[in-house]
Parts: sequence; structure tokens; C-alpha cells
Amino acid sequence: MSSEQQPSASADPFESLLSLEEQYHTEGRNLGIAEGEKSGRIEGRVFGLEKSFEKFIEFGKLSGRAAVWDARLPEASTGLEVGKEEPPGLGPLPGAGSERLGRHVKRLVELTNADDVSRENSEDGVQDFDDRLREAKSKAVLVERLVGEGKEGSGGNAVKRAGVKPTQTKSDEMEDFGGLPRALQK
Repeated sequence: MSSEQQPSASADPFESLLSLEEQYHTEGRNLGIAEGEKSGRIEGRVFGLEKSFEKFIEFGKLSGRAAVWDARLPEASTGLEVGKEEPPGLGPLPGAGSERLGRHVKRLVELTNADDVSRENSEDGVQDFDDRLREAKSKAVLVERLVGEGKEGSGGNAVKRAGVKPTQTKSDEMEDFGGLPRALQK
């Protein structure tokens, strides 16, 4: 037998077993890091898609409101061909003769024009979109105040002005649920 094959007196036969916990810890940590990077990218992408979808929904709502306000101006000088006829039940905007209101509505239409929005997935593209969205929100609030729509703005006050009673008198909170109708309680 050669000296390489003989176990030496100083070598512990259980050395590999004593370092087994550290070996498994290192292996598990490395696998966890690799899996975390992969799932982190996936979760980050999903989160980004959700947030961008929410922003585009808001942008679309602002665009629709801008088109309605533009159509309700006496002279649609913004060039939009949406609704040359007056929609039934909606007259001209309060204060529609105001040059200031016309300028703000025109700017809101320009800001929410989907053809002019950058769809690049870059820092500059996202920043440009966020800036446009922020400015469009502030213009919408300004126009709301000028025409008297107030905070609700999404048609709530228009319903009140038209004399239509809302179907639900309480707020939309879950706690305000009155329960089942008497016919269904039996």
C-alpha cells in the first residue's frame, strides 16, 4: 500500500459529514439566488404591466372627457371630428364662450392625443408619458372647476343637474349594504 491510500492518523473520517450542513446551506443559497432572480424579473414585469395598464386606463378616461368637452364647446376649434352634433341631454358647457376654457380644453385634447404619446419602454419615454399624464390631470381638474363639475367630474354632477335621481342613495361602501330584499330573506 502506498502512503496516499492509507488513512492518516490526523485525518478525521467524519470531516465530510461535519461540513455537510455548510455544503447544503451554500448549495441552497445559490439555488435560491438563481430562482429569486428569475422570479423577480417575472414579478417585476407583471407589476410593470399592471401599472402601465392603470396609467393608460386613466389616460383613456381623460382623453374621452377631453373629447366630450371639446364637442360641447360652441366652436370646436381643436380639429376633433368627434360629435359635431350636440349629444341629447347635454347642452353647451357652462362658460363655453370663455376663451380661457377653450384654451384649456384645447390643451387637454393635445395632451391626450394617443398618436402623439411615446410608447417606448425607456426612461425618457416613460418620463414623457408620466409628464403628459400629470399635466392632463391638472388640466382636467381646471376644466372641471371652470364648467362646475366639481370633484366627482366623471358625470356625477351632470346626473344631478339633469334632475335624475341616482339609484343608490348611500355611498358605495360595503358597510352600507342594506342586506337582501324582504322577498329573498324568507
